[in-house]
Amino acid sequence: MPPQASAPQLARDFVVETVSAWQLQESEEAVALITSELVTNAVRHAGTEVTVRIRKDASEITIDVADGVADRVPRVSSSDASIPGGVGLLIVGRLAESWGVERRRNGKSVWVRLALDSTADRL
Repeated sequence: MPPQASAPQLARDFVVETVSAWQLQESEEAVALITSELVTNAVRHAGTEVTVRIRKDASEITIDVADGVADRVPRVSSSDASIPGGVGLLIVGRLAESWGVERRRNGKSVWVRLALDSTADRL
């Protein structure tokens, strides 16, 4: 999707529709929030096309957001609530089982894994 202000909403719609088709409605909120944070970061900091992938296996959901900038790796900022912005990855870290960044030849991918049995409990 293009790096526009509408990208996070388009990505949320896509992942919620997918999770609903998998009949995993209890995971919708966490998946939507994480996807929104990752896509917002990609649009804001990379400014390139963004690709969102979601997959599941027996025990987890993996969300993968890729952009075209390899040298701008996301970092967790201060948790100081008085500083505007910068808490998105703190939220992602609290909801996720694990997350990380994979550099690619043409950019990077930020991935997040959510355990299927605990996503609703973390919200």
